[in-house]
Amino acid sequence: MGSRVRRAPPSPAVSPRRRPPRNIVLTGFMGSGKTSVGRALARLLGWRFRDLDSIIEGRAGMGVAEVFASRGEQWFRKVEGKAIFGLGRLRNTVIATGGGAPVRSRNRALLKAAGLVVYLKVPPSILARRLGTGRGRPLLGPANGNPGRVEALVCRLLRARAKHYLKAGLVFGAGRGTPAAVARSLARVLRSRYGGGL
Repeated sequence: MGSRVRRAPPSPAVSPRRRPPRNIVLTGFMGSGKTSVGRALARLLGWRFRDLDSIIEGRAGMGVAEVFASRGEQWFRKVEGKAIFGLGRLRNTVIATGGGAPVRSRNRALLKAAGLVVYLKVPPSILARRLGTGRGRPLLGPANGNPGRVEALVCRLLRARAKHYLKAGLVFGAGRGTPAAVARSLARVLRSRYGGGL
């Protein structure tokens, strides 16, 4: 009789590791910490940091508030769309977007193509406290520097935008802690999702 060939037991199934994103794209309402958290996160990951508003300011030759005042929101959104289109060329970069960037469907598609979109979710009461009188924030101009009116306006704008923000690949609570602490927590979540790729 020939000897039997013993088959090796089947190896346990190994869940495939997710492929790390090319970039991390931070979205959220004004005052949610996209820029400060983004800078801290970039340092933790050893990546570059880019701020979409700064890119737009460089192209316009003036600050965002000046752009809104002199050229209007429509012109700003047009330049913003062009800047978002260019983000696809970036790699290993944490990108902070403007608060209104994800509202347009084309922008959302381009941001998603650029990398993992992370919504920094912060309660409206905390946003309003951070924004204070709203000075320097063009969309909060109707509040006339009144903190109570700022909170009401924040709530209204956030209700209109929330459905767009929530389409992000990751919704991350960012209402507590310093920007550095939020960045550390976010980095842990990202590393648990992508392993050593980040």
